[in-house]
Amino acid sequence: MIKEIQDYLLKEAAKKKDEEAAYRRKILTDIGIGSTSREYGTNEPSEEYKEYDQLLEKYYKEVPIELTDEEWAEVKEVYENSKKSSNPVRNTAVTAAVIIYIFGLIGGISMLKESSSAFFGIAVMVSAFILGTILLSLAEIIKLLKK
Repeated sequence: MIKEIQDYLLKEAAKKKDEEAAYRRKILTDIGIGSTSREYGTNEPSEEYKEYDQLLEKYYKEVPIELTDEEWAEVKEVYENSKKSSNPVRNTAVTAAVIIYIFGLIGGISMLKESSSAFFGIAVMVSAFILGTILLSLAEIIKLLKK
């Protein structure tokens, strides 16, 4: 393989690994775990245990939290699913759009049954379709802005 291509691929792999590690730290911090934990040593400082915990009166070091691939996949899935449905404004807009679709269809059909108001029945259904679609579009915009 050409050396430049190999260097490029190695650099991109390292960049992807760094981005994944940063994403892991962000998620763990967001859910309140943090990306490191403390490992306590003795009451005396050493080369390894340099930080001091005044509450426990012991020296410690920060160690990264190790997650298996399965644990990480589960934490990531739960985190991303909780972020999807946590926007009440978007949920309200979607609910209102569905209600408008239903009532517009029912109202339009009931008006169509009467021969004198058939035009108004079609107008109600078209208006409900347009308004519902606008609300669904607004919900999608809100979803995209949240990301």
